[in-house]
Amino acid sequence: MQRFDDPEYLKAYIQSHPNQKMAWYLLGKEYAAKGEAGKAAYCYAQAGEVYEAFENEPLPPEVLQAAKAEFERRTRQSDADAASAAIGADRKEKPAPNRRRWRLALLALTLAGFAIAFAPDSAEAPAAGTGPGHSAESGLARGEERHIWHWVDPRRSSAYLGGMVGQWTEQLPDKRLTLTLLELAEAERWLRWDSPPKPLLSLTGGAGEPSWTANWHDASRCDCEPAPFEAPASVGLWQDRLEQEAVLRTAVRYYAEAHGSPPESPEQLARSYPNNAISGITPLMRKLFPSVAESYGQPSRGGFGTGKADGREKSGETAAGGERLPDTLAIVVDRANYRLALVSGPVILRSYPVGLGGERTPEGTFPITEKVKNPNGTDKGAFGSRGMTLGDTLYAIHGTNEPDSIGKDESLGCIRMRREDIEELFALVPLGTPVTIGRGLLPDELVRRTPGYAIPSSAEEENPGKIYKWLS
Repeated sequence: MQRFDDPEYLKAYIQSHPNQKMAWYLLGKEYAAKGEAGKAAYCYAQAGEVYEAFENEPLPPEVLQAAKAEFERRTRQSDADAASAAIGADRKEKPAPNRRRWRLALLALTLAGFAIAFAPDSAEAPAAGTGPGHSAESGLARGEERHIWHWVDPRRSSAYLGGMVGQWTEQLPDKRLTLTLLELAEAERWLRWDSPPKPLLSLTGGAGEPSWTANWHDASRCDCEPAPFEAPASVGLWQDRLEQEAVLRTAVRYYAEAHGSPPESPEQLARSYPNNAISGITPLMRKLFPSVAESYGQPSRGGFGTGKADGREKSGETAAGGERLPDTLAIVVDRANYRLALVSGPVILRSYPVGLGGERTPEGTFPITEKVKNPNGTDKGAFGSRGMTLGDTLYAIHGTNEPDSIGKDESLGCIRMRREDIEELFALVPLGTPVTIGRGLLPDELVRRTPGYAIPSSAEEENPGKIYKWLS
C-alpha cells in the first residue's frame, strides 16, 4: 500500500493510463472538495459509469455541460496531460489523512484490476434478492462485526471492482466488517471452485469509521510484507451456500420457462417423475426459496450477460451486487479430452472423466428433458443407476456397467459416467439445464470438491413403465 502514498508513482500511473476511469473519479472528488466544479465535472465525465456506480445516479446534464466547457478550455491538451497537470496542482492541498487512507486503499484495489462477487460467509445466511443496501437480509445486524467472503475473478474490470467495494463501504457505514477477497485458481479459460481460494486482500472498517484498513495477503500483488492469513472453516460453508443457491436458481428458472411462472413452493420442484425438476430440497434451499422465486426474471446480480456457445457467460461490466455465483448452472462436454464439467458462468464447480462415442456423439446444445433413476429397472445394466435425456433425442448422460470404457469412444453416442460421478451430477442438475457438447472447451485437469451438504433424494424418480433405448 505504501507506494500509492507516493505522488510521483500515482502521477506516473495516470499519465500512462489515461483511460483509467476510477482514477478520474477519485480526481474529480478531490476537485469537488476544493470547490473547483469545472475540473471536477471534467473528471466525472471521463469516469463515466464509475461515477454512476458510486454516486448511484446518471451524470447530471449540468455536469456534462460543465465538462464540455472544461474540455474546450483544454483543447490543446491530451487527457493524460490534463490528468498530470491536475495531480500536480493537487499536491498543494492533500486530503485529511483519514479520508486519504480509504481513497488510496480503494485506488490500490481498483488499479490492481480485480473484480468480485459478494457473498456472506455463512451457509445459513439468506442471500438471493439482496444487495449491498439490504444489510439486514444479508445477515449483517446493526453494530455486529462480520467477516464477508468474496470470490475474485482477476479478469474482470477495475471499474466493476471499484463499484462493488464502493457500494458495500458506502451503504454499510454503521457495520464493523472485514471484507476478504479470495482469488479463484485459473484453469485455462476457466476458474476452479475446488481448491481453497487464495486470500488476496482484506478490508476492515465500518461502524462509522472514516477510513478502511487494507491488508494484502499476496506479496506478488504489492510491494509489502503480506499479512498472515489462515482460512477458517466458514470459507467452505460459504462455498456450500453458493452452490445450493445456484442449484435452486437453476431449478426455478427452468421450471418457470416450462410452466409459464415460477413454482409457488419448493415442493413443486421435487415432485415425482416426470416432474422431478430436482431430487430434493436442502434446508438452506428451502430458506432461500421465497427470495429466489420472487427475483426470477430480474437481471443477474452477478454481472453476467448472454451465454456463449461453450456454456460460459459473457462478462459484463455492471457494478450491480452479486451475493452468489455468477449464473445458473450448465453442463459442458469436451469430445477432445473426454471431460464433462458442471459450470456456473466462468466457474467450473465439478468436472469428470466420461466415455463417448466419437463422431457419433453429437455436437450442439441440448436441454436435460428427463431425469430418471435406475433406467434399466435396476441400478445394474447398460445405463447404470441414473440417466438424463438430452432434448428430443436418443442421447443421454448416464451410468455404465463398463467402467473401463470411460475415456474412450465405445458408446453409440451417449455420454457415459462412473457410478459415483453420475449420481453426484444427477443430484445437482435440475431439469432444463443446458448441455453443450463440442471440442476444445475444457481443461484436462479435473475439478473436484467434497461439499459439506447433501441434496436429499425425496422425489420419486423411477419410471418402471418405460424401456429406455438410449444410444449407449
